[in-house]
Amino acid sequence: MTGVIIVGLVLCILFFIELYRAHNDIQISKYTIQDTKIGKAFQGYQILQLSDLHGKFFGKQNLKLVQMIRKIHPDIIVMTGDMINGRVKSDSGSVFSLLKGLSGEFPVYFVKGNHEIYLPEKQQETLEALLQEKQVHVLNNEKSVLEKEEEHINLYGMWCDLKYYVRQDDGKKHQFTLEHLEKSMKKSAISSEEFNILLAHNPNFIHAYAKWGADVTLSGHIHGGMIRLPLIGGIFSPDTILFPKYSAGHYEVDGKHLIVSRGLSRGARGFRLFNRPEMIMIELSHKE
Repeated sequence: MTGVIIVGLVLCILFFIELYRAHNDIQISKYTIQDTKIGKAFQGYQILQLSDLHGKFFGKQNLKLVQMIRKIHPDIIVMTGDMINGRVKSDSGSVFSLLKGLSGEFPVYFVKGNHEIYLPEKQQETLEALLQEKQVHVLNNEKSVLEKEEEHINLYGMWCDLKYYVRQDDGKKHQFTLEHLEKSMKKSAISSEEFNILLAHNPNFIHAYAKWGADVTLSGHIHGGMIRLPLIGGIFSPDTILFPKYSAGHYEVDGKHLIVSRGLSRGARGFRLFNRPEMIMIELSHKE
């Protein structure tokens, strides 16, 4: 009996250690993308992806995050949505503390997730104004051109209506198609001869992104499946789908790349287990 109690206590201790790690111990995951359309000037170009911060602080004023980013020293930072978790009351929230800590050291690009889209219109305007004050490039269904030594790659940011994130009364979801994407991005033409990166919070529409011409799509939203198990992967998603198909990591879909961040936080009502917070480093490589 005493042995059973000891084993039980050890298991409880290990569980709470893992629970702490799953919410606070940030992992850096690295991926390399090779493509003939990536110019030699962009060889080794590093993109740091942050997603789903949901207002969480890592240390006072997000100092832990700031120090980790400075140590990595990427060429650019991209934020793929749900960086906030509620109404924007001031510029003292988590994402603004992070940006203040970095003090314009790196170019930062931002696209909305469902939590930002959920905000009333005036709140969205306040958020965008505060981000722009921090020298953040807010991509509202538009393109930014990244240039280096007379070569360039294209960076697009796309967000869609909140109805594509929620279920209808009959339990079905609205499908986001290539037609919807082309309508959203009508002001930003895309060329298949150039290298195109798309920031899009929801990975579930990857077939539309790939058909549209995104060589690489960077997403989040799924929180790594909340609980991750070996050989199975993620178990849940924020939109109540069991065993989400694209929960975390690098996928090749229709000949294109999808990288899904596990995110940095559990969200408003979520949880994490065997699923550490994650920052992603993407390194570009010229392919002969």
